[in-house]
Amino acid sequence: MLVELRAENYAVIDHAIASFGPGLNLLTGETGAGKSILVDALALLMGGKSSVEVVRHGADKAVVSCVFESTHNAETILEENGIDSGGSEVILRREILSTGKGRVFVNNQPATVAVLRQLAPELALVHAQSESLSSFDQAQQRALLDRFGGIDTGAVSAAHALWKDASVKLDELLRGEQDRLRMVDLWSYQHKELKLRASNPPKTKPSKPKSASSPTPKNSTPPPWELLSNCMKAAHRPRPLSAPLCATSRNWPDTTAVSPKPSSSLPRFAPR
Repeated sequence: MLVELRAENYAVIDHAIASFGPGLNLLTGETGAGKSILVDALALLMGGKSSVEVVRHGADKAVVSCVFESTHNAETILEENGIDSGGSEVILRREILSTGKGRVFVNNQPATVAVLRQLAPELALVHAQSESLSSFDQAQQRALLDRFGGIDTGAVSAAHALWKDASVKLDELLRGEQDRLRMVDLWSYQHKELKLRASNPPKTKPSKPKSASSPTPKNSTPPPWELLSNCMKAAHRPRPLSAPLCATSRNWPDTTAVSPKPSSSLPRFAPR
């Protein structure tokens, strides 16, 4: 049962508190008094969609909160979500910031909108025009029927949880067996390919040995003693002064960068 409803900086409400007692409680007032605003605030606490438009003009955030009498199923939902029970009451609070962000608290502990939606069928039902009643929900029908008949579904829920865990483990084992068989097929195929390649190695052409009389490549540099012999032969032949010392001097490194001008102390060779 709803015990109290509070709204602060919500829509046009600055601060309002509505207390409810046992039995039938009615909110009356003329059009525009704010009756639907309180109902919308309660729907927000049941997990409804929020918007920055509900924040009062000039305020940083809107805060709505309520107090419900706790039930056994509500305490079970809180325990499943890691929220401590508040005794005989359940306190819900929701804050909507002007920036668009929001926060949810259950029994003064951080929670999510999903927890509010789980608690909603156990705490309150909000009916409005053009909306389907929750009595058409099959899960809610079963819960109401079990509650009316006084049936404890704890043992059935525990057995269903064990069956679900066993089903998940069985699926994992089956998937693991399929993966193992797939790898066995792959490895068998690779093993056959390796055996086939080992029995039929690729044929390669034998390389021809190089003979001593094989010609030397054009771009290869002759050995030093051959260079020296060619230069000595060229020194005894007449040649113009502008000609190089020997034909093989083009293979020597360029020394013009080091000494661009010939030294006068070096001997000059004259043709014989």
